[in-house]
Amino acid sequence: VKVMTNQPNRRKRIRLIAMLRIIAGFAILWIVKESQMKTLRDETAKDNQRLERQAQEAVIRAHEQQLRLLAKPFSWAVRIEMMNNSISQINLYANELVKEKNISSIIIVNEAGKKISSTDKKWEGRDFSTVGKQSYLDTDSIIVENINDSMLMMSSPIMGFNNRLGTLVLTYSLHLPQLVQ
Repeated sequence: VKVMTNQPNRRKRIRLIAMLRIIAGFAILWIVKESQMKTLRDETAKDNQRLERQAQEAVIRAHEQQLRLLAKPFSWAVRIEMMNNSISQINLYANELVKEKNISSIIIVNEAGKKISSTDKKWEGRDFSTVGKQSYLDTDSIIVENINDSMLMMSSPIMGFNNRLGTLVLTYSLHLPQLVQ
């Protein structure tokens, strides 16, 4: 009789142990999968950051190239007006161009380093060194400088037939793409 009463308890215990093992198995499986999901989320976040930076760099390079392309014909137009001593026409060109999207300011500097035209009138007649780099005035090539991924400064020499007439400096605001999270 004792054997019979012990038998149901033993079966209950075996069932309980089996259920606990199944629950433990599911818990371990859940922990492993959750860990894998966390690793996958972290890798995805890193990939998104890398892709966002690559997209931003591509946008910056495209804007730099566009500014280099803009510099030549604009410098030629300014050169003609400088040679004709037509500052009012240079002002007109600059004021029209600064209305374009992202162009913040335009400064035209003569060979002596004095601003002869600026879309910000408070800078006209002042020495360029108060707001710009001397290297912009010294180079004979177009420079596009990235300032903290928020602005591009473009500098282009304005060349006469035999000499340098001045320098064109254009400030361009950058609006970089952001990935949607």
